[in-house]
Formats: sequence, structure tokens, C-alpha cells
Amino acid sequence: MTVAAESFARAAQDWHLKPLYHDLGIAKGSELTETEKKYLRGLLCGYSPSEIAQQCYVGADTVRQCLSKSVYRVIENLIANQLHEQASQAAQVKDWRWVPRLLEQAGYRVQELAQTGDAGQTLSRNSVASLPQGHESWDSQPDISVFYNRTSELALLKQWALTDSCRTIVLYGLGGVGKTALAAKLVYEIKEEFECLVWRSLRNQPDIQALLTNILEFLNCLPSNSSQLTSSGLVSHLIQYLQVHRCLLVFDDVQAILSGGELSGKYQEGFEGYGELLRRLEEEPHQSCIILTSWEKLREASRISGPDMPVRSYRVEGLGDESKSILTHEKLSDENCWDELISAYSGNPLALRIIAATIHELFDGSVAEFLSQNTLFLGDFKYLLHQQFKRLSPMEQEVIMVISQHNASITLSDIFESITTEIRKSELMAVVNSLSRRSLLEQAKRDNVTVYSLQPTVEKYVKYHSRQ
Repeated sequence: MTVAAESFARAAQDWHLKPLYHDLGIAKGSELTETEKKYLRGLLCGYSPSEIAQQCYVGADTVRQCLSKSVYRVIENLIANQLHEQASQAAQVKDWRWVPRLLEQAGYRVQELAQTGDAGQTLSRNSVASLPQGHESWDSQPDISVFYNRTSELALLKQWALTDSCRTIVLYGLGGVGKTALAAKLVYEIKEEFECLVWRSLRNQPDIQALLTNILEFLNCLPSNSSQLTSSGLVSHLIQYLQVHRCLLVFDDVQAILSGGELSGKYQEGFEGYGELLRRLEEEPHQSCIILTSWEKLREASRISGPDMPVRSYRVEGLGDESKSILTHEKLSDENCWDELISAYSGNPLALRIIAATIHELFDGSVAEFLSQNTLFLGDFKYLLHQQFKRLSPMEQEVIMVISQHNASITLSDIFESITTEIRKSELMAVVNSLSRRSLLEQAKRDNVTVYSLQPTVEKYVKYHSRQ
């Protein structure tokens, strides 16, 4: 986040700084120093300690030590004095995100004054209970105890989320390629820069109303009339919260709510509310970051995505040379043959783990012996490819069959001349674009002409298994 240092002065617009400084001085036993006031204003503006350090041109450790040894303790004393016997856990500043929450509950926020009167009012037992007991909520927690590098991808995504302040980041790619693991690793590395984290999987197709209610409950901002609100109204409440608070939201497996049998990007019947949720999270300004994972690139992201836009999409590919870490972990032999094996399965982590098990079972771990069979064995990975293939529209299936029958890459004109179904060129372009958004096509240039091909595993499946 890049702003001028004087933006900390914005805290004076949103907070009752004069009575806050006064009360904190009493709790401390002496007046706050100018440095303590400056760092406190930074927190009240929503900046993390590392961002405050960047704006003040000091080390991050310098800011953290001042906050943890002084500012946090003084705030705890202030809250404890107001709470009297209720102090205990409720008065603890567990990390920097709790400072605005506690002080807002204490009545020092300007908007709170209009609702409650005296800015120095004491906290009630009910207001303390409403504070979240933690700032993370996961409905499923991916295991990333074994994670294979992806250093460059993580650096890029961290830049998008933190430096560029992207509102939405879409990670899309073939099943098994590691989208969820990459998202989880990213979240673990950046979550300290956000007030809270919410991770929700859409694999089991949760009702949009129930999902939004659950998230708003966790954020302690569910309106009292929520049962009377439409999903659109709940989305509005969520966005209002995200405009004030810097949160990290992750929606995993978005493809589960998308429809099959037609071109990519359409929502299943009854799940259209998700389309509004994701569209508004992308289009309406807020200071939070939304991360989506999906087998296919979303239409919403396609409309406003770009290198200089607040919405960006990243196609997650196979691991390439980093895949050797998997083969080492699986204890396969014949290291001189590993590059050929990795290339055959396009570095897909799930496919390589499945094939590694087969190599152990049939060839005692010998990669050379496996490759000498001169066949691309899919094993259980075939089921995942089947799940993706059956989502295609009939026209997409025909186009992908045509591409699989060519031994080399094929141009759009070649596809047009080879398909048997009558179709206009513009319609064919829409079909090819849909297949590309599903990450099923490889695209390259040949003599300045765009050509299309399939990954080896996809080609093998389409040729020999797609009609089963």
C-alpha cells in the first residue's frame, strides 16, 4: 500500500483523537510520545506495522517493539479500567488488528458518537462479547505441509495483493495443478497484513444466503433484520464492511457452482446470486482482497481484468523442473529419465503423485522401465479429466476432438475446416475462447499464426477415454 505519510492525519477525521490521547495518557501515567501517537494513528487508518514502518522510513521491528511494549499495553490498561471486573481476555490486544476494534467498541470512533453519544462511554458486557475470539475462519484448511516451491508465482501474487492492492485475484487452471495449495500458501504468507481472514470452499455448493449469513456472523456485522434481506442486501452489508476493514476472503473451488453442458462461465440454476456477489466484489471499491480458485477463468474477471486493473487472473500451470521435488519425495529411481516423465504429465502435481504410486506398484520405482512401455498411463487421474470433460458443451467436445486428432498444433482455420457441425466463424471463436478459459488449450505462435494444441494427458484422455 503506497500512500503519503501525512495520510495518518486521516485518523483525526474518523476518530476522537483528543479524548483518546487524554485517556491513554491517564492509563499510561504520562502523556503519549509523538512517536506513539503517530504509530497509533497509523493503526487507526488501517495500516499494518510493516506498512507504518514503510511510511515512517524506519524498521518494521522498531514499530512492532514500540507497539507491543507500549501502545498495546496502554490500550489494554484503558480498556481494563473501563471494564473493571470484566477485563481479563476482553482487554487483550492480540495483534494490531484489535486496536481499531477495541477502540471503536469503546466509543472513540466518530461514527460511533452519532449512535451512542459520549465518546468516552464505558464498554458494556454485551459489546465485549461481540468482539471476535479470533481473526481467522476456515471451513476447510488445506494441508500445505509439503509445498513445492512456486517462488516466482508467490512473489507475483503477493505483489498483487499487498503492493498493488488488487480487489480480486483469480487462480484458475486444470484440476490437480495446485491452485488450492498455492492459494493457501499465499494466504499464510500475507494474512498478517489483514484484519481478518475468511476461507470458504464452494465444493459442496452452499446456498448463497447461508454463506453470506455465516460470513457476516463471523465478522460481527450481521444486521438484525438479516432474515428479511435478500442475498443482494446481504452482499451490500458485506461490501460496506470490506470498505471499512481490510479483510482477506478466499472462495475455493468456484467451478462447483458453475454449470456444465454449455460454454464456460455460466452459473447453475439457483446459484446466480454468486454471480452478483463476485461481480460486485470486483467492481465496487473496497480495501479488502478476494482470492478465487477455479477450474475455469470467470467471465466477471475477464471483463475487467488486466495488468493495471484491480482485478487480475493468473493461470496456474504445472511445476516444470520443480516437479523433481515430488519425484524425490516419492523415492523414484532413474533420475536421468525424470525430465521425460515430467514433460509427459505437464508437471501436474496430482498426476505425478498418482503415476508415482503406479510406478512403485508395477515397476519397483523404476521410471525408465515405466517409460519403456511407450504409453501414457492416466490411472486414477483419468477420473479428474472425465469430470472436466463432461462439463463441456457439445460444440466444445467436438472442437477438442478435432484438435486431438491432429499430430501437430492446429490453427483456427484448420479447426473450422475440420468440424462437421455447421457453425459460423464467430461462434467457433467463442467456443475456442471458452476452452482456453477452461485451461484445456495450449496456445503458441507458428509463422506468426496462433496455433492450438492439447496437453499430453488431455489429448490421451480425449482420444481413448472421452466416449466411455
